[in-house]
Amino acid sequence: LLMQFYTAVSESVLCSSITIWFGAATKQDRNRLQKTVKTAEKIIGAPLPTLQDQYHTRTRNRAGKITTDPSHPEHN
Repeated sequence: LLMQFYTAVSESVLCSSITIWFGAATKQDRNRLQKTVKTAEKIIGAPLPTLQDQYHTRTRNRAGKITTDPSHPEHN
């Protein structure tokens, strides 16, 4: 139940537009946000993906969608 809550609320807020803001965030900002994930890990009692892992996963997924959509302006 806690994992579902984290995914539905916390992770969705933390990862909103992560492919846009993560690369421009300062190391200090990323560390502060990662601390939130670590705190959630302790509360839930289960490992959670790091923000960097989330960024890489979501960026790969987005790139995959672009490459398979010939109507997308960045397709080629």
